Amino acid sequence: MQMAGQVIGPVNPTKKLKGRLQRKLREIKKAGHLDPKVYDKVYPTSDATPRFYATPKIHKNPLKMRPIVSGINSITYHLARHLADLLKPLVGQSEEHIKNSLDLVTKIREVTLEDGEVLTSFDVTALFTSVPGKEVVGMAVSRAEKDPTWKDRTLLTPKEFGELLLLVVSTTYFQYNDVIYDQTFGMAMGSPLSPVLANLFMEEFERKALHTAPHRPKFWGRYVDDTGVVNRQEHEQELFDHINTQHDSIKFTIEREQDNRLPMLDVMMVRNPDNTITTDVFRKETHTDHYLQWSSNHPVQQKLGIVRTLMHRANTLIEDPALREAEKEKVRVALRHCGYPEWALREGENNSRRDKSNKEQTPGEKCGVIYKIKCEECGEVYVGETERSLGEKTLLNTKSRYTRKTASQR
Repeated sequence: MQMAGQVIGPVNPTKKLKGRLQRKLREIKKAGHLDPKVYDKVYPTSDATPRFYATPKIHKNPLKMRPIVSGINSITYHLARHLADLLKPLVGQSEEHIKNSLDLVTKIREVTLEDGEVLTSFDVTALFTSVPGKEVVGMAVSRAEKDPTWKDRTLLTPKEFGELLLLVVSTTYFQYNDVIYDQTFGMAMGSPLSPVLANLFMEEFERKALHTAPHRPKFWGRYVDDTGVVNRQEHEQELFDHINTQHDSIKFTIEREQDNRLPMLDVMMVRNPDNTITTDVFRKETHTDHYLQWSSNHPVQQKLGIVRTLMHRANTLIEDPALREAEKEKVRVALRHCGYPEWALREGENNSRRDKSNKEQTPGEKCGVIYKIKCEECGEVYVGETERSLGEKTLLNTKSRYTRKTASQR
């Protein structure tokens, strides 16, 4: 557990910090730069003190703890959520960004390894508590200033946005065992803003690091603090040393492929004899195959959702038919041990297949699409659902309008 902090003492600073935030919000509203509805949403009324707790990283050896500061209903919580929503469209657009496991699989399958190239992963040590607050706020303001949609999305100026961001990231006090502490560096793990700001900081970090790298890697894909890399073996250590000298607070660990395999997220990347890369599902060593028991009082749909999710993961992450079927059988065996009946396994798997089929269709091929149409003659709005594919229905409507128009001109 890595977290810099200091004891404030028995005096709770909530009242003082709340007043400071309220004054700033009133000032911005008076300037006409804060929508009344937004103002009511972010104006602090509750006085909950952020609480500190830690969860064990049971897959780590030796055991480590993950520090979390729960800020729910704290004075900055709703403002942090609003600012995060404004910032999200400006983050995650880089080529190196990985959205999720499916995005990783899609991108890594396009890579063909050459002789001498290796799979590597870099992991940032304690990312959230290592991101410098003032520095990342400056990056966020710069993005807001360059965003052509900014004025359409908020009345806040980029400068005011930065001032509110700074208020949130500097309000990092918390309570533990009746003692008030202040986190002196980094983002609070538990704040709605932290994941967005951490992603933003890492985008700027990797842009600079890759631009100045002695040898740019063939592939670099990052999901928050975990990065998958394809690089020449002789440049692997060089790149690792390079990225560890780019910022005083950001340090990486390295994991190299073993037996032609390297995990990232819940994906196992596998090097084939022909140097292509296939993917399989990855489970940590601590995984027990224990899922929600069928005999529990949870809704049946929730339990069917577990089947559907696990089968969907097999369908989307695994391209090889034999590996995919092996993964599905592993899921079936595990769920049978948890009391799941055969009909539930079939139902969940069938739903998963339908999900995959729908995702593979283009929008025009999908059935059951909700649509809204405004009548050209009376101005009324009609909302409906297609039985045919959207493309077919659009074509029929186009033909119908053309027929009516032609008839009226005769």
